Amino acid sequence: MPLHTAKSQWSRISGMLLSYGRKLLSLNDEALLAVNKHNLNRNVNIGFQEDFSEFILPEILGRFSRSFPQIEIQAQSERNSLLHDGV
Repeated sequence: MPLHTAKSQWSRISGMLLSYGRKLLSLNDEALLAVNKHNLNRNVNIGFQEDFSEFILPEILGRFSRSFPQIEIQAQSERNSLLHDGV
């Protein structure tokens, strides 16, 4: 494939990806506006399996609390059987 053809193809692909990225950001903004309209002011209790809590939990909870600072999160990390009993 000639170099100019490959560059042209990458330009089209880059433009397409940029378009999808903009749509995703727009949809994210729309979802946040919809949720924030309800003026959520409550507590959320969540449970995580022990295997995930050490590696995934800090990032997920950090993102969530930055997006929804008005919501207090109570997180619990246990074995599956104990989490199931708490539901």
